Amino acid sequence: MPTTVSTSESNATPRFLLRWRGNTLGPFSRTEIEQKLARQEIGLLHEIYSEGRWFRLREFRFESSSAPGDRHPEASSVLPPIAEPRSPQNQSAAGPGEEQHYLRWKGLVLGPLGVGEIERKLDRQEIGILHEISLDGHWATLNDFFVYRNAIAAKARVNLRQPFTTASSSAGKPAGGRPGARMVIEKVSLHLKNGTRILDDISLVVEPNEFVALLGPSGSGKSTLMNAITGRRRASSGQINLSGEEFYANSAKYCQRIGHVPQQDIVHFALSVQQELSFSAKLRLPSAAPEESVRQRIADVISQIGLCDETHTRISDLSGGQLKRVSLGVELLSDPELLFLDEATSGLDAGTEARMMSLFRRLADSGRTVVCITHNLENVSLCDLVLLLAGGRLAYFGPPSGLLTHFGLERLSQVYDCLETKSPEEWVKLYRACEDYQKYVLDRQRPSSPGSTVDGLFAESRDPAGTRAPNGCFHQFLVLTQRYFTITLQDPKNVILLLAQAPIIALLLGLVFRNEDFNDPHSGVLSQKMLGFLLVVSGIWFGCINAAREIVKELPIYLRERAISLHLGSYVGSKIAVLTLLGTVQCGALLAITLAMVGLKAHLGLQSVALLLACFSGMLMGLLVSALARSEDKAMAIVPILLIPQVIFSGAMLQVSGLAEEVAKWTVVSYWAFDAMIHALPSHESLLKPHYDFAGDVVAISSFMLMLGALAILALKRKDLVK
Repeated sequence: MPTTVSTSESNATPRFLLRWRGNTLGPFSRTEIEQKLARQEIGLLHEIYSEGRWFRLREFRFESSSAPGDRHPEASSVLPPIAEPRSPQNQSAAGPGEEQHYLRWKGLVLGPLGVGEIERKLDRQEIGILHEISLDGHWATLNDFFVYRNAIAAKARVNLRQPFTTASSSAGKPAGGRPGARMVIEKVSLHLKNGTRILDDISLVVEPNEFVALLGPSGSGKSTLMNAITGRRRASSGQINLSGEEFYANSAKYCQRIGHVPQQDIVHFALSVQQELSFSAKLRLPSAAPEESVRQRIADVISQIGLCDETHTRISDLSGGQLKRVSLGVELLSDPELLFLDEATSGLDAGTEARMMSLFRRLADSGRTVVCITHNLENVSLCDLVLLLAGGRLAYFGPPSGLLTHFGLERLSQVYDCLETKSPEEWVKLYRACEDYQKYVLDRQRPSSPGSTVDGLFAESRDPAGTRAPNGCFHQFLVLTQRYFTITLQDPKNVILLLAQAPIIALLLGLVFRNEDFNDPHSGVLSQKMLGFLLVVSGIWFGCINAAREIVKELPIYLRERAISLHLGSYVGSKIAVLTLLGTVQCGALLAITLAMVGLKAHLGLQSVALLLACFSGMLMGLLVSALARSEDKAMAIVPILLIPQVIFSGAMLQVSGLAEEVAKWTVVSYWAFDAMIHALPSHESLLKPHYDFAGDVVAISSFMLMLGALAILALKRKDLVK
């Protein structure tokens, strides 16, 4: 460890050592460091040695702030004063009333530009986060600028012209003064029923506001570890503590304070960015929150994720990187202290991946503990620490630069090949014998001093809209129903196709039965019977086909929302409400057109009730299929298997008796629906004999509906978080 070369008691100019990827430079004076930053010979990710510790330059503050013109002693003291812009261009890039700044890159000054235009240029890769921006008389990198803006959006509502800091403190409080969460993982293991260990004796500590990259080859246990930490799949042994409290025992308390962006997108593609965040905010933020506060939170999140220009863009029209940002934005609404990202950059191009990692870095700096699974190692240097797994075991935990030294590599991309040269047990043994294990694992597990812990973190709500108690069932039902109805209307082609089914089937029935003499004592009775049967089967078809995909198609969204206290009854109820409306319209159209074409004088009230009950039963049957299936294709493959028995056991085509009748009574809803339909036909008293009275049929169908609804809820319950 180098000896310090700066002291506050010395009359000489303090001098500092710098370090980059294991190479020590210097010593340099403060002025020399400022000059090297201005010439971009060094960056804010270089480390500086002071008072026995290494700090990153972006975290470090010089003690002396008396230099003339130093208006930002805490964050900008290492930044040179702003120069007068030369030949400004692009003068009209700022929007009306929008704050304007100049940009600088290698001596060339651009602007003035509005913040929105700067964000757009970043998205288009016309500029990078190391470009400098004018900020109250000084030049700062765009990275530091957006760190500050994120601190404002988080809750630190300070004026842009006020001093700010990006310096970390022992209390784990970043620029905005908001703490992150301290996560302690102690001897966590997870094994299958056959004894196979997926995770084996993982112990580490993540301090507040750290950005940690979770690395490892495929099958090494990265997602499993993340699921264990978030409670999605509980560990078989070991303990996870968040800010001094055992997580599994208090998971309900933390559900909205942990953000988790899974591999699948957790957004509805039919909605716009604004609509998606608005509905998510109504679900996640307290129902008693002022509307203006909720709108402001949504606006802050949109600004944070850099989608100001795409606010009203349909999500299906966004690029891959923008889509990931929306998924991230949904999690940021509840202002989580811990943010877990499961391969949130997978499938993105190199430029987009770099911008996403920079965004994660800013989120950590603005007051969150961020853990990100990634396979792309090019931007891991933005992280504070890397966690490397090999065969479910901890092969390394420490800074990115230490990873190169520990494995003797020149490039991080070589680490996966290197892991194959030894067994996981050997890598664990080597790591536990090195200095980084002592420093970043053992030393961190020691009890922290009271001033450096955040044990009271969760006692103080940081939610901008109020407390974090889960919203009531009825509130969630209203929000979910409104969202589902909006999503349905956003796909007009599908709505037209669904609504067109009823008139088309009615026209076909009309063509077949329009010349039938329903008064004939023989053929007329048979025609009435077949028409009633086809109406019942059509109603069951409408309900089942409408609902069969409605849960499974948004399963990742359901699982994430369920993790933040979504009520099962509210969710299933919202599906029933919208599908009931759709089924009612379909049955009304089917019955009206058919009867108008064939001229059958039936009991309209009884016929309508029988048809609607058949449709609603089919709908609940479809929801059960959707809750059980693992994909939309499998759900649609199950539908015919359920519908064919409705034809065979209805009793319309062939009289069922004996065992077949018992099977029909207990398992086939069409048996009861067709019996109810017979009561509405004009010949039922003379030639068509129903088995039961109409009230009995209604009770039987209602019992089927209750059973199907309960089974659908139980099927969803099985997909719940593992307790």
